[in-house]
Amino acid sequence: MKEEILKLKKIAKDKTILICEDDNDVLEELESIFSMFFKNVLIAKDGQEGLELYQKNKSIAVIITDINMPNLNGLDMMAKIKEIKDNQKCLVLSAHDDLKYVLQIVELVINQFIPKPYDIDDMLIKVFHILENVLLEEIIESQKEEMVSLVKTLEIFLLDEDFDKKAFKTIIKDTKEKLGISKDEGDFTIDMWESNS
Repeated sequence: MKEEILKLKKIAKDKTILICEDDNDVLEELESIFSMFFKNVLIAKDGQEGLELYQKNKSIAVIITDINMPNLNGLDMMAKIKEIKDNQKCLVLSAHDDLKYVLQIVELVINQFIPKPYDIDDMLIKVFHILENVLLEEIIESQKEEMVSLVKTLEIFLLDEDFDKKAFKTIIKDTKEKLGISKDEGDFTIDMWESNS
């Protein structure tokens, strides 16, 4: 448990969190705690203020919100935010276990739910797991972009009549060695290519 909280400090150090809570004491406590982990801690006293802050700061990694708040409740705020960014990560706090809220939480694909009174260690661990998923999604997205770039580069080479297939085969073999890929892995692509040449 302590290990996950220590990891949160590392994983959140360059990230922004938004906390929406109408209870001033709870808001101050959460702001104080999360300031020790996150680069930026934004606070809102109701859902409308939270929505406006989100519209100005779309790089928010995670939102912590109460449900019952004036002007706009936390779940209605999240519904509007999900229209802007459908995979926005969120942890919901509530003293209520009313079925209508549970159904809305499921419909909104809320990442975590914590009933009040909350345990701060439990909350920190849940936020850590949310951020782990954010990092994983970022890595997957980055790899997709790299693959698209690689495919476009290959297309340019393959469409070039003067393209040197022998040199390209050497580059592939050298790259495989550097990446620690065994000699036989993936060679079928080169063999297919040569057989179609």
